[in-house]
Amino acid sequence: MLVRAHEAGSEAEESIAMRKPLAAVSPYSEDAQSGSGMALLRAGRFREAVEQLEKTRADFDKSPQVELARNALEDLSRER
Repeated sequence: MLVRAHEAGSEAEESIAMRKPLAAVSPYSEDAQSGSGMALLRAGRFREAVEQLEKTRADFDKSPQVELARNALEDLSRER
């Protein structure tokens, strides 16, 4: 829950620092994996977010949360 408190605020780097280890120890948790990608996305670390979300997409191919985040990244890359 602490990680969600960081995400609700403007503490993106703290959220990433908490999400990365959580994703590492929870490879079968869709929330942990997609949450790590979303935290990277919110922090503007797009390249890392793409890598994490692509990995998550491969592991959880039916996840609407992952697809939504991946589509947002694709939209951002088109705008640049």
